[in-house]
Amino acid sequence: MVLFRNTVILVFGLIGLFACKKVHDLGIRPLGTSQAVGEQIRNCDIRDIEHSQGLKMTVQYDDGNPYQLLGFFDFDQLIYEGGNIVEARNSTLNNGAYYFEYNGNNDLQSMTFSGRDGVGRPIENKSIMSYNGTRQLVSLELDLVIFEDIVKFAFDYNDDGNITKISVEDDGNWQTILENKEFDDKKSPFAEQRQLGQILSYFMAYTALNGDVNYTYFLNQNNATKWVITNNGGTSEFSTAYDYDGDYPIKSNMSKTQNGRLSSVTESYAYNCQ
Repeated sequence: MVLFRNTVILVFGLIGLFACKKVHDLGIRPLGTSQAVGEQIRNCDIRDIEHSQGLKMTVQYDDGNPYQLLGFFDFDQLIYEGGNIVEARNSTLNNGAYYFEYNGNNDLQSMTFSGRDGVGRPIENKSIMSYNGTRQLVSLELDLVIFEDIVKFAFDYNDDGNITKISVEDDGNWQTILENKEFDDKKSPFAEQRQLGQILSYFMAYTALNGDVNYTYFLNQNNATKWVITNNGGTSEFSTAYDYDGDYPIKSNMSKTQNGRLSSVTESYAYNCQ
């Protein structure tokens, strides 16, 4: 469906050091006491995600703002300016940085990687995001070094603010690569982390195109319970039952059917709650 320059493993975090903006140190800090999520809890920030076949990530916070993504592939430091995340870096590499720009509603409108490729040549890749009148991400022009050309994605939503379809343009035609068929009425893990969810939306789109993990909860208000992913890897159908603590899911027990074969997948979530 999409041609690659080469078979590169998805690791884009080629991040350098820029001392002109505020950046936190890289020390692993205690997560603090986890507050149980009960019916009285209304606002919980995602802290841990562990997928049995996908992302394992810990979000660390400073004064309520995420500043470190332990375990994320591309970058682990988030740098702020004027209350917005404007830059991201990988603490183990020194080849560039991701830069973020926002529109008048403080919604992410571009993500630019500026740095060098694996052989030291300068590169700059800029992805563009567009929104509808209710501030929902409806299009993404994704420019990554591993793509031969910019890949265009479109997103459809239901009335509750949840992504129902992710489509990709292929030779002038649009193909649905992910379809969320049903949802619960609980809050998604990223319901309180709008800006971080928008920043991670590129990873959501890439994974739908080239994998079979559903990360639409980066942008959704609720949690998908049935979905289908169709891409070069084939078609995978999922249904899931969640364990909840209050308004938030703490575990997803998924059944996956691919090529007539049934398997089980799990994902767990932990939070910092107020």
